[in-house]
Amino acid sequence: EDNPVVEDVIFEAFDFVGVYHGSIETTGAGLYNIMLSDNGLNGNEIKLNSTYYSLDIYAEPYDGENTGYVQLPEGTYTLDLNDTGALGTISYKESVYLKTSDTAIEASNLFSEATLVVTATDITLTATIADVKHIVTFEGQAIVLDKRPEPMEDVELEALYSWAYYYSDNYSKGVSDNFYLYISDIDNEYNLLPNAKYYRLDLYSEIIDLSYGLEVPYGTYTVDASNSRTPNTIAMSDSSYVAANQYGNGFDAEASITAGTVTIDENGITAELIVGGAKHKLTYKGYIFVGDFSQSGF
Repeated sequence: EDNPVVEDVIFEAFDFVGVYHGSIETTGAGLYNIMLSDNGLNGNEIKLNSTYYSLDIYAEPYDGENTGYVQLPEGTYTLDLNDTGALGTISYKESVYLKTSDTAIEASNLFSEATLVVTATDITLTATIADVKHIVTFEGQAIVLDKRPEPMEDVELEALYSWAYYYSDNYSKGVSDNFYLYISDIDNEYNLLPNAKYYRLDLYSEIIDLSYGLEVPYGTYTVDASNSRTPNTIAMSDSSYVAANQYGNGFDAEASITAGTVTIDENGITAELIVGGAKHKLTYKGYIFVGDFSQSGF
């Protein structure tokens, strides 16, 4: 018996929502998240018996005054399987198709191919999902909420504490060893003490010889937007900064570390980082205490 012919899915979206998150220092692109659906959202939650196409788009950044809304720039955007965050691309890992039944999510798939065309009056998405071609259309302007974080101030900090957790090559087998490196002005563990500042850096070194002792190897490490997890890099996706509030029960500031370098030598640490668009210059003089978590797996 012949295999049945799988027909294309033709989908007319009646609802469009989106958020502009701001520009990305490393690529120069602006990050826009959009969602096309038939029934919209219930607050921030998806609804039952509904279909959603959610995409992260890297488009020309908008750096003007925040009036509450921004238009997704017109143009053609293509799925990037390597997730480089380059202008004119769609994120592979952060874009998803969802379909719900009357009780639960019945389908959740990444796109294998996708092209989004945005004009002044409409949007067309052509995508391949689980080997089926989907053609999604929306009539209307691509207006999204402007959710750029408030600009942060530059920081110069003389840190008093630094420590690290060692995970061997669990995250980059045979290529590099992994340390979660922490730097703080007040705390010697991540306890969220009042008014404390914390930097967490997902650092990758050459594979070390433990017979010489467990230490973070000396050298200069560069924040890597591609998260290659190769030696002398810091994975951007798992590196962040927080500033605890005066009570220690929340944050006054929270931001990604998007660029910069960290140098470790016999004197301690010097770092120049881009945090939420601001420049953070850090120094730490002293020994970096390292805990061995190499047997803890992932």
